[in-house]
Amino acid sequence: MDDYYEGKLKRAETKRWSIGDNYEITSGEVIEVKIQDHWITTRIEHNGKDYYAVTPGILLQIGLLARQRLR
Repeated sequence: MDDYYEGKLKRAETKRWSIGDNYEITSGEVIEVKIQDHWITTRIEHNGKDYYAVTPGILLQIGLLARQRLR
């Protein structure tokens, strides 16, 4: 069984996205977001202005349920 850190997306004080209150996401990290009851895998990158999800059609937004597999 896989273990995940799961929570709602938020903006951290550093302007990075975070899963819940304590888990900041940085460029190159792979996360899953829940879209219409399906977990979709994407990678997070930065374009010089903001962070974005590489997978087409996924818009990072506050409150979106996300998870990352624990290593």
